[in-house]
Amino acid sequence: MKGNVKVFYKVLCDSEKDISLPLSELLANANVKKAIKSAYSNGRKNIVLSSEEDVTVLIEPEREIYELIIAKDDVVDMITFCEDDAKKRSKRKRGCERIEIVDFVTI
Repeated sequence: MKGNVKVFYKVLCDSEKDISLPLSELLANANVKKAIKSAYSNGRKNIVLSSEEDVTVLIEPEREIYELIIAKDDVVDMITFCEDDAKKRSKRKRGCERIEIVDFVTI
């Protein structure tokens, strides 16, 4: 195959985990309720927080996204090339060696 693929990836640390939970569970948390009430209720009492739809909230670490261009023939080794690129950029260090592919597009 001729052409290239632009790969977008980020480097994550071992202790960083994504958390996905329903909005209703997030609103049930006492600390979240208190923060929302103090920010938006302006002294009103007996405020109830609810959600009408079943929405999932994703809580993930914000990391810089890097770009890498590889040949379409090398798509199978995409992770390896991203790991090598992160190593060249000195972004991989002890405890922060995980690579996550965010997206890729053909160019």
